[in-house]
Amino acid sequence: MTKDAKTIFTKKVESSGASIYELSNLALCYALEGDKSKASGYLESSIFLCDGQESHIIDLNRALIAYTLDNHESAKESLLKFRENHPKAFARYSKHSILINSAMSDLGIGI
Repeated sequence: MTKDAKTIFTKKVESSGASIYELSNLALCYALEGDKSKASGYLESSIFLCDGQESHIIDLNRALIAYTLDNHESAKESLLKFRENHPKAFARYSKHSILINSAMSDLGIGI
């Protein structure tokens, strides 16, 4: 599934550029594959495009990337911040995401 998602996001970036959504999700795909360098690069690109504005998808993917790359302290802090700052988005995403629910459980964060 990660490979399929990465293919879709990569094609979107190559064909018509990308928004913060494609870039930050592509960053997460690379993190899930263990490629810290590419994950960091794509996440930083999405932050640059965000131009200082708050973005729930970047905040969420930052937390999930940290979790995936075993930076659990940062992941917990970022996930708690995401839940506090974006409660509606948190509820929507966590309802459908195995990764978010795994991170919450592994990091000892109650729902």
